[in-house]
Amino acid sequence: MFEMFKGMRIISMRLDHVPEQFLKQAEINKSRGPAFTLFYNDEVLGIGGICDFWSGVGEAWICPIAEFNRLKELAKEIYIEVDNMKKFLIEHDGYYRIQGTIRTDFPIGRKFAENLGFVCEGVLSKYFEDGQDAYMMALVV
Repeated sequence: MFEMFKGMRIISMRLDHVPEQFLKQAEINKSRGPAFTLFYNDEVLGIGGICDFWSGVGEAWICPIAEFNRLKELAKEIYIEVDNMKKFLIEHDGYYRIQGTIRTDFPIGRKFAENLGFVCEGVLSKYFEDGQDAYMMALVV
């Protein structure tokens, strides 16, 4: 468990933290690599983790659960917690490439990833189920 700010903490993800609409995908993701829940006091802000492809390479996933305005209000604290977790996973789990997709109509998501050190490697056309394009973001260490 990591705790940098009073009340902010990351723990190993339990499925009872996951809203019903995300449960099936969260179960799959949890079975494929490390998965975590981000809390502020007793409030679940989001879940996320990395789905392992092979040794050292994985796909990051994040599922915000709290309301957007609440996440904005705690953005600095969330960034620091996620950045610390990223560093821990690189150091202790041996990741040398972490990648992930972000919707092109979600500029805040791209900015968040860039602040964590991810770079855009290109655009995946009609990637999401609704036909929206995605940025392929990657962090290579």
